[in-house]
Amino acid sequence: MRAIIIEDEQRSAKRMRNLIEASGRNINIIACLGSVYESNDWFENNALPDLIFSDIQLGDGTAFDVFGKMQKIPPVIFTTAYDEFALIAFKANGIDYLLKPIDPEELNHAIDKFLSFNQKEDELSMDKIAKLLQKEDKIYKSRFIIKVGEKIKSVKTEEIACFYSMMKFTYLQTKQKRNYPIDYTLDQLEDTLDPRSFFRVNRKVVIHFDAIDEIHTWSGSRLKIVLLCNYDEDVVVSRDRVKEFKAWLDR
Repeated sequence: MRAIIIEDEQRSAKRMRNLIEASGRNINIIACLGSVYESNDWFENNALPDLIFSDIQLGDGTAFDVFGKMQKIPPVIFTTAYDEFALIAFKANGIDYLLKPIDPEELNHAIDKFLSFNQKEDELSMDKIAKLLQKEDKIYKSRFIIKVGEKIKSVKTEEIACFYSMMKFTYLQTKQKRNYPIDYTLDQLEDTLDPRSFFRVNRKVVIHFDAIDEIHTWSGSRLKIVLLCNYDEDVVVSRDRVKEFKAWLDR
């Protein structure tokens, strides 16, 4: 099997090469590329490898500046220093990654997974991965201004148990079980709330991680959540969100 390494740190590239060679898998490293420029030049003049090990941040750009110019992208195992949310997103979307410093056992597992299953083409959408990583540096909303009678009040996001929609209005419920209407839709909230703390379980409810009391299996491969607040309706994770929800819990 022919593979390449894209890594701008020479020491990291050398260690990766040594670990791959020591893995006992029949992998021939045909090139170690240290920049976007060098990688683009290499791909323009060489046949595609069977597998790519690639860092995300490079000295003159990112790996997506390389993959974005390719018509066909071989399977990629990312090596990254990103953590928490990015890795939750990777896990939920079936993307292989290795967190630096590289652990030999994790490297072997990633290689074996590739050899056994290969990756589907739809899992290699570089635009999709880039968008997931962009959220890592985003500044999220830390408080909401609400009106209580003639008074204006500020509620911090860590005080909020959930958001929900009802009768075309959106409400937030605090951990003290108080409800307030807000001028946001749930779609807008998804873009402004920190995804490490909040998750939209279905089209009607966004919950805070700390508000979860219990989780039960539910009909149709769904999950039912019991919240610590007094939201009256059943909170059920929709079937198409169960996989991502489990990855979010396992962050």
